[in-house]
Amino acid sequence: YKIDSALWKKYDDFIYLDAPEESDSEDISKPIYDGRYYSFISSDLLKQYDETSKITDRAKRSAARQEILSKARGIYSYVIYRKDRLPSAAQIKKDVKMPNVIMLGEDGGYVFYFGYADYDDKDLPASDKAAFKALCDDAEVIRNTMTVFKPVSTDEGIK
Repeated sequence: YKIDSALWKKYDDFIYLDAPEESDSEDISKPIYDGRYYSFISSDLLKQYDETSKITDRAKRSAARQEILSKARGIYSYVIYRKDRLPSAAQIKKDVKMPNVIMLGEDGGYVFYFGYADYDDKDLPASDKAAFKALCDDAEVIRNTMTVFKPVSTDEGIK
C-alpha cells in the first residue's frame, strides 16, 4: 500500500497504534491472525495521559490510561482472519472497530478486512484539526492502494 511516511512521522505523537487482543499468528485455532488499529489522540488527551504519570498506584494509573486511550478517534484498521475460522459479519465489524468495513480480498487461506471511520473533527482542538484531516486523507489513500498477500511467519521469513 502507499503511505505518506513523512506525514505519519510528523504526527507520530497523535497516533495511537494497537492490535486485536485476540490475534495470534501462531495459534491456528484463533480466528484472527493479525491486525492493527490506528487512532488519533488529541492534544487534550495527550495532556491527560501525561498527567497519569503522577498516579502512584499502578492499577489506577493503568485504568486511567485505558480510559483516556478509549477516547482516541479511529482513523483506520485492518484485521487478517484465518479463512477456515472466519466469524460472522457482525463479529468482523466488532473486531475491525470501525463503522465502515470492507473486505480487501483473500490469499493463502487468509481473509483481509479494512475498516475506516467517517471523518469527524467535532470537539477537536483547532490546533489538532489539520493533523487529523491529513491522517484521515492519507488513510483513504492507504485503503485505495492496499493489496493482500499471504502473511509470512517469522520461521518462513528466516528460511
